[in-house]
Amino acid sequence: MRRPDAELADVLTQLRAATEVLARVVDASAPGERGFHDWGLADGSGFAGMGCAELLLHAGDVALDRQLAWTPPPELAGAVRARLFPCAPADADPWAALLWATGRGELPGREPVTSRRWHSAPLDEWDGTRPR
Repeated sequence: MRRPDAELADVLTQLRAATEVLARVVDASAPGERGFHDWGLADGSGFAGMGCAELLLHAGDVALDRQLAWTPPPELAGAVRARLFPCAPADADPWAALLWATGRGELPGREPVTSRRWHSAPLDEWDGTRPR
């Protein structure tokens, strides 16, 4: 539920809780276990990546809405980009590349992404094309 009047502290508490739930689920998963997702049978790193992407992107939404200057640590944005969007440019700024790959931003010299789909299955199952 969108609550534009929510206090920033309340929003951050919710983000922290979501992060904790994600971490516990990923930690409890046995190596090699797979889980259903519409875009592929995700492994633990795929689910962790999806959760991290959602948390980073929505944290960015909150920051933008509150007119706060915020970007995630480049190594985190880069790891999420590499795991979920292996077709996104690795030589671009990691946060800009993640925003571009999810249709939330632009990259110079690249066509806009109009429909996003990440690769949640293990990376060794990626066929080298951009998921559509």
